[in-house]
Parts: sequence; structure tokens; C-alpha cells
Amino acid sequence: MSEAENIKRVVAILNKVPEKHLLLIDLANELTLKNGDLDMNAVLDRQAEVNLAIVEAKAYVNATVRAANALKALKPRARKK
Repeated sequence: MSEAENIKRVVAILNKVPEKHLLLIDLANELTLKNGDLDMNAVLDRQAEVNLAIVEAKAYVNATVRAANALKALKPRARKK
């Protein structure tokens, strides 16, 4: 497979990755006071959602790291002159 084909293949794979909307971002926005601090009482009231959001974010990070490592593992090819 040529370098151009490899690049097209990687781009096609990346284009299939859906956009991720993290619950953690929504919760951070909802649980932030006007002064920028977290409303710790609200965080405690919604602890189950916060825990789920943390697990979701960690899973997303782990998947991103695995994808990045897979890309790094590709052997570089010499540039054509």
C-alpha cells in the first residue's frame, strides 16, 4: 500500500469517529457559581451524575491515548524527492 493510500485510509477512519459530547462539560457548566467556583452542595446532590461523568471522561481519554499511540506506532516513510 502506498503512502498516499495509507494517509487516505487513516483520514477515512478518523472521519468515522463521531463527535463526543462529554457529560462532564455540561455538569461543570451547570454546577458553576457566578463567581466561577463550583457549587459543592449541588455537586454533592448530583454525585451519581458526577461519578458517571468522570468515568465517561476517563474512558474517552483512554481511547484517545490508544488511538494516538496507534498512530505513533506507524512506521514513518521516507519522503519522495
